[in-house]
Amino acid sequence: MQLFLDPLTNVYSRRYFETYRTHLEGMEGVALIDVNNFKLINDRCGHAAGDAALRDIANAVRSCIRKTDILIRYGGDEFLLFPRMTEEAFLDKKKQIQQAVHGIRMSEFADIQLSVSIGGICGVHPITEAIRKADYLMYLDKAEQKS
Repeated sequence: MQLFLDPLTNVYSRRYFETYRTHLEGMEGVALIDVNNFKLINDRCGHAAGDAALRDIANAVRSCIRKTDILIRYGGDEFLLFPRMTEEAFLDKKKQIQQAVHGIRMSEFADIQLSVSIGGICGVHPITEAIRKADYLMYLDKAEQKS
């Protein structure tokens, strides 16, 4: 399984997603987690800060989910989460994850305040459509946080 782990965050990689996509098809929920202002972190504080932020965020998300949930680093600063829970339970989980990320204190980069936007959907298939809808909901969450 080492082949399927992202070396930076130690969560599953995009390769895992592409390899096991058909097995993930039956998952009830899909969430897309996006790091807010990630480019700004990299530009202002350097890539070491960005890497530390991704590691800390992955750890914060893992601390909020069960071992049966699947967390994947989907892109540069995006994570996919496949939770086995109802939509109502997911909304509570979303708040818990956002609070855990907001609570991260990066000792080397004390001026950075981390946050994530999350969109999630339950009961949508195929997986490509679920990810598309979760992505849309993530952007709505991002817009809400700015207002």
